[in-house]
Amino acid sequence: MPRWTRTHCGSAALPALLVAFWDASCAMLAQGEVGTSSIVLACPRFDARFDEWYQRVFPLLEESVLAARLGRTLGIVCFHPAYSTPDASWLA
Repeated sequence: MPRWTRTHCGSAALPALLVAFWDASCAMLAQGEVGTSSIVLACPRFDARFDEWYQRVFPLLEESVLAARLGRTLGIVCFHPAYSTPDASWLA
């Protein structure tokens, strides 16, 4: 059964976050479908920087996956402590 992997980026710098993301992603991809199916990458230095996370980090992660031509292989789902689900009227 595929498993998930937890990794950590203690840096507040975007290049370090990208390195941590791609290190974990490459390790997951090397294991194939029987290996890791999900990665949880904790980046606590961005906890108080929601605007930067939303406007720069999340799009950068998505764009790097597309630039690597792995958009059909890797999916990005981001969670942030300051995120809140929009209300139903906004979603409609």
